Amino acid sequence: MKYITLTVRPTSVSLGYAPNGEKIVKTFAEGEFDWEEKVIRLDRILSFVDGILLIECPHNTFQEWDYKGSLEDVKRALQAGGALAA
Repeated sequence: MKYITLTVRPTSVSLGYAPNGEKIVKTFAEGEFDWEEKVIRLDRILSFVDGILLIECPHNTFQEWDYKGSLEDVKRALQAGGALAA
């Protein structure tokens, strides 16, 4: 398994869908969670954009996390670990 270390904080969690098909999302207030350095297993990561990470979680839920640094920083770290082609 491959991992990446990032400083992150959660911004929202997708909890599934209501009976009417509407997506259920809980959004966290700014400052509700502190920034934390985490070692994240790469196969949990669904996508990256600049500053935002989409993570797969248990029970068919998904979390959106902010991360410190730039998309280029993340790409360089993944390339250095052999997890992203140059």
